[in-house]
Amino acid sequence: MDNADISQPYQELMIEQSLAKKPKPAVSDHNKNADGDYECIDCGELVEPQRVALGLTLRCISCQQLHEKQ
Repeated sequence: MDNADISQPYQELMIEQSLAKKPKPAVSDHNKNADGDYECIDCGELVEPQRVALGLTLRCISCQQLHEKQ
């Protein structure tokens, strides 16, 4: 086991603690469907669960990337 292997659990713990302290953005429910899922405001596809967990519920990743390029 090298230094990177030893430090990895500590680094992951520090990242988790930092993320826990960071306030999540306010989630808007206007694009939430009857099943409780969020639909992208541009294409209508479901927003990826990872984005929803971060509070990013307006657009799917593809549409968000296009939106940021504009």
